[in-house]
Amino acid sequence: MRLTFYNKFKQDLLEAKQEVIIESPFIATRRLEKLKPVFETLVDRGIKVFIMTRDPLEHDESMSKQAEAGIRYFEALGVQILLCSGVITES
Repeated sequence: MRLTFYNKFKQDLLEAKQEVIIESPFIATRRLEKLKPVFETLVDRGIKVFIMTRDPLEHDESMSKQAEAGIRYFEALGVQILLCSGVITES
């Protein structure tokens, strides 16, 4: 398997023992579809998952709809979503 960022990210997520905290300015539908099985596995294992993301109202219309759908998915799964205002940087 070619080790890309997302392959390594999935691997790191699946190695979590207690909790996962993700800071991401965007929740894009295409990427979420690829990561759903990982998040479902984490929740099934009792791993607490927290996602800090930008408020959907701060996105353009297309990204706003994707973010809202992603947030609904995560909340239904039992993931804690923390909406942030302003710029979220990747550091």
